[in-house]
Amino acid sequence: ALDAAAYLPEAPMPEVPPQYLPTCADDIASSSADGPLAMGLPLPQATLAQVPRPLQAADAEHPGVVRLCTWSLALWNAGAPGPDAQASRWELGVLCGALLVSVPPATLALVPGAATAACAAWEAVADALFAGKAVDGSTWRLALRLAGFALDRHRELAAALAA
Repeated sequence: ALDAAAYLPEAPMPEVPPQYLPTCADDIASSSADGPLAMGLPLPQATLAQVPRPLQAADAEHPGVVRLCTWSLALWNAGAPGPDAQASRWELGVLCGALLVSVPPATLALVPGAATAACAAWEAVADALFAGKAVDGSTWRLALRLAGFALDRHRELAAALAA
């Protein structure tokens, strides 16, 4: 269930394209044992150009936007590991950064400590991207997608990537 206090844009939900609808049980049973259909998942046909980016909130003071910012801050402060726990820092940075995708930069100024925590999270995302094979593959791919979504919206991420 969705949290009613979270920011939900008033945009209508698009119709699900037919290629994303669940396949029938006969198709799943007749597929190979190691393919995506064996798990009951439809094969996506959409290109990345068809995947919309998450919307950024128009109201920096919206309670749901402030809540996303506060969650990112709280998780970063609760889980910021020491220098020897680099993998956990990368994963935490991706999580906290993902919470900030829809949060406009103006909201960070409203929540005490949020700007510092956001900078640290974006630095962790940038570190993960540049660490290459030292990062778990799924964490690296999530960090790359997150950077693509947030690069033009959050100057702190751009600064961390440029440093």
